[in-house]
Amino acid sequence: MRGSQYDAGHRAVREGVVLHRSSAARVMVRGEQAYERVEALCPRDLFVRTGQILHGLVLDPAGGVLADLYVIPRDDDFLLLADGIDDAALIAALGPDPEGRAVESLGSSHALLSLAGPYAWELLGALLGPEVSTIGYMTSIPVPELGEGGLCLRTGTTGEFGYDLLLRHADAEACIEQLTRLGERFDLVEVPQPVLDRCALENGFFCPRHRGVIGRTPIELQLQWRVRYDHERLGPILIAGRDRPLARRLSWVIGRLEDPAPELGPLTREGELVGELIEGFHSPVLGCFVGLAMIDLRLAHAWIDGIFVGGAGEAGESSGLELRVEAPPLVQNRSLFVDPKKHVYAHRGEDRFPPIVPGEDT
Repeated sequence: MRGSQYDAGHRAVREGVVLHRSSAARVMVRGEQAYERVEALCPRDLFVRTGQILHGLVLDPAGGVLADLYVIPRDDDFLLLADGIDDAALIAALGPDPEGRAVESLGSSHALLSLAGPYAWELLGALLGPEVSTIGYMTSIPVPELGEGGLCLRTGTTGEFGYDLLLRHADAEACIEQLTRLGERFDLVEVPQPVLDRCALENGFFCPRHRGVIGRTPIELQLQWRVRYDHERLGPILIAGRDRPLARRLSWVIGRLEDPAPELGPLTREGELVGELIEGFHSPVLGCFVGLAMIDLRLAHAWIDGIFVGGAGEAGESSGLELRVEAPPLVQNRSLFVDPKKHVYAHRGEDRFPPIVPGEDT
């Protein structure tokens, strides 16, 4: 990982601004049955107004998590963005279309551009005007200046300022040209998906591309806040998943040693098997290994240490890289301390912020 493209992009997420071309599914649901159809898909109360964004999940038939879901009402219609599946899979999850053509795939007609980083608001303001960059988290506004039907969404899974622009493909290419030109003074970096996924892990956001998470229940993944167990359609399968014996829970772990990054696999403590490491990487920001693990409930709590990757040695003692369970976020996001009223990227070297890595000197 050191010296790779991910280092520069990863640090730009934490200290500057990055551009990403998202592959999330994008579908518009229209017609008289639009509300009912989206309500049957989303496992939580569909209490959301135009201008707001509801964060939900797409579930598989067994109640396991299939994808991350954003529900964006557009008057009487609903825009759905689902990360982790494509348009066809999202349309299939909605079920048959009784009205015919009430569900429209936008993947072939629209692009989804994402900006992330503590100065993403400043770049967006340079593009659209400073008032646009101040919209609240989980809200959306139309941006017709970027083309017919253009939409700006304030979302993000990195813990930093994040914005998505839904634009027709031709308008998106023109927008990328503008962002590239404006982004020169922000040292704008275009990053691939793995960069944002790793930042999501550092911040405790669910990501469907993290290995070992798809198909697990919301309770295993600590996502119960996104479901309603008395849901008319999905309640029975959610309850079935909730009531299954729960032995392990998703936890965030951090390595005490800088190198090497361990292989994924069993976790032991005092020679006893206590879980499984399912995802991880060497963080160029934290300077150590960070990961996700399914850990026995009795140990799935912050500050539990003495957990080792690998099996037990000849004497029955655990061996390998030692990990400690941590409570996310694992970083102090720069976006929490950047004030759009007084901070700008050009003068960032003159500003004093708390360290991104907790405990480090400023």
